[in-house]
Amino acid sequence: MYRRFALTMRECDPAEGKTVLDVGCGSGRYAVALAERGALVTGIDFAESMLSLAQQLAAAHGVSAACHWIQADFLEWQCTGRFDISLAIGLFDYIADPLPYLAKMHQLSGQKVIFSFPKPGGWRSTQRRIRYRIRHCPLYFHTQASMTRCLQAAGFQSWRFDGSWAVAYV
Repeated sequence: MYRRFALTMRECDPAEGKTVLDVGCGSGRYAVALAERGALVTGIDFAESMLSLAQQLAAAHGVSAACHWIQADFLEWQCTGRFDISLAIGLFDYIADPLPYLAKMHQLSGQKVIFSFPKPGGWRSTQRRIRYRIRHCPLYFHTQASMTRCLQAAGFQSWRFDGSWAVAYV
């Protein structure tokens, strides 16, 4: 988690003046960190409780004015603007089919889309499966090959992977 945070921040630098869409923003860790770096961030999540945590975090870090929070289903959300960068960090853990999300992020992004996905295999995936099953929470794993097919179908021309983290260029 620390590595993908560092990769994402590095890929967004310099963030000052950029507009960032954080899809499935959760508690706002990425959004607030980018706002602290000078970005204007829109975080969208369907969970009101997560957005409440995000608002509290933004206020605690003094960046509330640089953050806009939306409670909505991303695929149903009607957005008229565009963003320099879109993020989907940790989102695809809960999504069976990433294609519609990647396609919409492609449409809304002017520069790049940065995302992560849980890959199958290894002791961590087994551990996660058990933990999520206990919580009755869906968990989906994706491979670089399946994500490549989604990126192609979504209209991206180039991308690069670093393990289960990726950046796709618009």
